[in-house]
Amino acid sequence: MPTLFLSEFLTSGEMPADQPLPESLAREGRAMLEAVGRDFLALPDQRLVLTWDRRLPLPQLGVQWPTYLTTDVDIAEVKQLQSTCQRVTLQLHDDRSAATGFDWCCQQADASLIIAPEINGELARQVCLARQHTAVAPCNAVSFAVEVCSDKRALFQLLSHHLIPTIPTQLVADGDIAELPAFASNDQLIVKPIDGAGSLNILHFTPAEFERWQSSIDEPDRWIVQPFLSGRALSVAGIFNHQGSLVHVWPVAEQHLDSRTFEYRGGRIPAANVDLGAVDKLIEAARLALPGLRGYIGFDLLQLPDGKLLLVEVNPRLTTSYVGYRALADESLAPWLMPDRVPGRAPHWRETVVRFTANGT
Repeated sequence: MPTLFLSEFLTSGEMPADQPLPESLAREGRAMLEAVGRDFLALPDQRLVLTWDRRLPLPQLGVQWPTYLTTDVDIAEVKQLQSTCQRVTLQLHDDRSAATGFDWCCQQADASLIIAPEINGELARQVCLARQHTAVAPCNAVSFAVEVCSDKRALFQLLSHHLIPTIPTQLVADGDIAELPAFASNDQLIVKPIDGAGSLNILHFTPAEFERWQSSIDEPDRWIVQPFLSGRALSVAGIFNHQGSLVHVWPVAEQHLDSRTFEYRGGRIPAANVDLGAVDKLIEAARLALPGLRGYIGFDLLQLPDGKLLLVEVNPRLTTSYVGYRALADESLAPWLMPDRVPGRAPHWRETVVRFTANGT
């Protein structure tokens, strides 16, 4: 029976016990993991193994957990938990035992899918660890592509070198923000961690506010600064096979973001009034510039008021839009997540519009 190791950072026990789980990442991470877990379990004879943070409620995967969990059993004493159908195994851990659990899951699996965020190099680290188990077929991009996509400054340099339209970006440590191209007639700036994920720690400044903030931080080389550009936030998933060829481009999603904090609120699929040919060309250009993309890759786009598209970020992992794709499809999307067996046809999409929230509703 094929076994998939499914790992999401915030559910893997990696977060230190004395630190709270970031609410937005925990919410979106659970939504992705539950959606993709249900899709794999919809395939015949598929098994899942997961590491799981003891602090979190058990995942809702459409399976039943043992009845003794409703008694007074202390889950802190339970090291492994199996669903009653024997198709899902949770390796329960805290931050001290997470590495051991990760290794054990890799030993049980035929394939691995890592959904960790890019923060602190975590996605690249987990992908690299999983790839050390050569018997496990990776569903993620190769390590080089993950590392470049996880570094917003490096990705900007690569896209610019290949003349792919993107947002001007420089390190906060580089100094004078006047060197940023006047891409729009505004005086607003966006600051992000160089390896951030989602909307976590995104800051919105006027130039004066930025200069005060810039003078107070300890690690200016860990932040990037960009001009704020008005437009419509979009995202789209590209599906790549194990040879790195772009096989499918899924429907474009419109992202719903908080106007001030940029917190992700969910989205709508498909987005209206988008030049799909331009989207395809942008993703193909990114593929040529960035060899090593495999499996599901999320592309964040910005549609400017004149309709022009910019490539903002490349996410070498599953993205929260997957919960929308899952609702739009009338079949399991799991086969399209395995680079070595991507179906030649596109998924069957229902002729409707799906609106979804960041928690998967």
